[in-house]
Amino acid sequence: MNTTNMQTISDSLTLQKSMRMAYTHRLAAVLAVTFHVLIVTSTTGAIITQRNKLALRLIHRGSIALSPFYKPKLSFSDHAIQAINSSRTRPDNYSSTKISRSSVSLDDISAPVVPMEDGSIFLVNISIGEPPLPQLLAMDTGSQLIWVHCTRCEECNNVFDPKLSSTYTQLSSNSPECAKFAHGHQDLESQCAYGIRYNDGSTSRGVLAMEKFTFVTSTGGTVEVPDVVFGCALDTNGSVGDLNGILGLEAPERYYVAAGTGNKFSYCIGNISDTEYMYNQLILGDGAIIQGDSTPLQTIDRHYIVTLEGISVGGKQLAIYDQGEFHFNITIDSGTTYTQLVKSAYEPLMTEVKNLVDGVLKPAKVRNGENQLCYLGDLERDLKGFPLVTLHLAEGSNVDLDVEAMFQRSTDGSAFCMAVVESRENIIGVRAQQYYNVGFDLDAKRVATKDAAANRTKLVFRLIHRDSLLPALSNPNPTISHLTNDAINSSRAHPAYIQGMSTDGSPLSQEDIRGPLVPEGRLFFINISIGEPPVPQLLALDTGSELTWLQRPPCTGCPIYDPKLSATYTELSCDPKYQCSNYSELSGCGQESRCTYAIGYLDESRCTGIMALEKFTFESSSGGTSEMPYLLFGYGLESHGNVRRLTGVLGLQIHNQYSILSRVGKKFSYCIGNVNDPHYMYNQLILGEGAVLQGYSTPLGFRQNHYAVTLEGISVGQKQLQIVNPQDFKFNVVIDTGSTLTLLLRSAFEPLKEEVMDYLDGLLPLVKVKDAGERPCYRGDMQEDLKGFPLVTLHLADGADVYLDVEGMFRRANDRVFCMAVDVTKYDLNVIGILSQQYCNIGFDLNAMKVSFQRIECELLED
Repeated sequence: MNTTNMQTISDSLTLQKSMRMAYTHRLAAVLAVTFHVLIVTSTTGAIITQRNKLALRLIHRGSIALSPFYKPKLSFSDHAIQAINSSRTRPDNYSSTKISRSSVSLDDISAPVVPMEDGSIFLVNISIGEPPLPQLLAMDTGSQLIWVHCTRCEECNNVFDPKLSSTYTQLSSNSPECAKFAHGHQDLESQCAYGIRYNDGSTSRGVLAMEKFTFVTSTGGTVEVPDVVFGCALDTNGSVGDLNGILGLEAPERYYVAAGTGNKFSYCIGNISDTEYMYNQLILGDGAIIQGDSTPLQTIDRHYIVTLEGISVGGKQLAIYDQGEFHFNITIDSGTTYTQLVKSAYEPLMTEVKNLVDGVLKPAKVRNGENQLCYLGDLERDLKGFPLVTLHLAEGSNVDLDVEAMFQRSTDGSAFCMAVVESRENIIGVRAQQYYNVGFDLDAKRVATKDAAANRTKLVFRLIHRDSLLPALSNPNPTISHLTNDAINSSRAHPAYIQGMSTDGSPLSQEDIRGPLVPEGRLFFINISIGEPPVPQLLALDTGSELTWLQRPPCTGCPIYDPKLSATYTELSCDPKYQCSNYSELSGCGQESRCTYAIGYLDESRCTGIMALEKFTFESSSGGTSEMPYLLFGYGLESHGNVRRLTGVLGLQIHNQYSILSRVGKKFSYCIGNVNDPHYMYNQLILGEGAVLQGYSTPLGFRQNHYAVTLEGISVGQKQLQIVNPQDFKFNVVIDTGSTLTLLLRSAFEPLKEEVMDYLDGLLPLVKVKDAGERPCYRGDMQEDLKGFPLVTLHLADGADVYLDVEGMFRRANDRVFCMAVDVTKYDLNVIGILSQQYCNIGFDLNAMKVSFQRIECELLED
């Protein structure tokens, strides 16, 4: 299929993908066992009752705040190799023979997974014994045995010592409990021993015992489960030595699930790339979510097996095999990253993918990727329109694989590989389970899958005009001259910041940093709350700022955020594990090894502070709230100059997974009405999949990490202006809410200025205005004397236009004088300022890398 054919199905795929991305931040129940769970223990006990609901929160292994296994420097090749290795380890276990309990030899034991790396993405924090001792265990639905370290472990936290627990009971080799477990063995002292060899050579062995386990639920309560059979590891080698242990959930009827919560469980996964997402959750018991189409389930060798009846690509059914070959022979596994297929199914799928992509993109080689299918290109941009791949299960249940499930991108985004690999066995891996709730009913022998992206997230916020705020944030009696000077200064400051950014990754100093704008230029604010308990704050909106930061508010009586009083504040470290400099070009390691930021402004204002993660609570225009934990922000410790008049800035750049936009689906839109009316109630910002993406769109790029488009021409009325060197405007026009005026290179500014002066020559007298620079100024009434002035149009690539009416082209200097609101830039950069964005809805789709413009009254966008 060529690019045109791929584009014909773009709309449907984009909608499906956007719905999936949107729901990532509304999931209420989630997990999938390739993550790791963290739960904080509580002093409040609640003994579990039969047919209870046990909901456990899961935290990603890659969480920089909560996981000890975070590895920031792994390359794409490293991640790919780990995913392939962990995925290929599982079939070795599925095909292995049953082990004998008559020997303690490790040679004939095959464990379910290489527990570290990409095969185990979630950790669970449980407490063991009495008194309870917290333990971080790698969770795995494909593992039968629960085991923890009971001896010295350098990488472990809180090694469990059975001698200190009053509820520990060691099993003897002739006990009925010992006979129930496949890993049970009789050692020389008649103890019930176990031994496990993982396929990467790692080993774990020790004795089996019973102990009380305490779980903390996602709602903060605790559940105690007595007499849980587990392995007390006395000797470990290899990668498992870095784990506290493993929480196995294979056939949970043999464990605490049947004993306390019923033979049901469910899990739901959001975006596995979002390591700080806090709503992934496993539910054990009758409260499990069993919804959607279901398919028959068999437990074979303690693994969950369903029937794959077919595979289709964009509705095209592939001829893959004799159906009988796949009867109850595909495993649903959360401990495997990639989906795996036997040769008779994999080759037709790979051939179809090659037919779609070959000739459009160039093949790529991945180190140790063996026969993995890889291409050079941007996954989201170049596979826009790629058809949905569907795994058809028995009795009408389907698992849909979108682009994120079918492919894995490189770290730098320059390449991607197919995330379905050939294997001896068939496995539905965790990438294919993203955005799904998977519910297991072991009594009914059914498993149900429901696309969890059915609901769409739409976060709508009212933008508050600066001049309607407290006097501390706004001059209570501003003159037009004051407002004009603010606008000029802000517009001139922003390009200086963009030109002056450091790009070598070194710690930044005050001398080499320029802030996004002079603070008075920011016209719109958003109401958010930060921390736990939440403290309300007003932050200035800025699409041109990378970093969200706040400081002590500049007004008497305003709410004060103190990180020492917040239970969710996590300061970043300069330990290599955290790689401070990776989070922002504005950050670096300062004194006392603290991760700091420094921003300087052109008017010599400056602010410095600490980089941290915190929970943000957003209040929507409809009165609801939405919480986003572990967002990256800067907490200001010192500021000088005009920046002291701000509480902080809400940046809408998207440079890492901890930014706001990464959490809501990489889409946003805003609509600005009359910027001169501080009481206009319909200025709004929409984050997420509910963003308004209407009107004509143009390709979106980045100019030194700022949103940029291509200017192809300028017209005044019907007259097209002659612009010299139009190639200078390719992805060199920044869309910026922090600049008031529009700034153009001289090759575009001069023709526009001449046309304006020719039109007004003889109609209005020219006057000199301080700080107007090269902008022509006239004496007269802007509204009366400019009636009939022709519309100025900025023509962008692919047919999108930005219209500048009188209010977008001119700005009053005082009651009797107005000046052109377009200035010449002093830098190699053009800027579309906020005056040119009036009466326009602007929508950013960072997945498709498009920005759309729709001229509209914002009131019409209200629901």
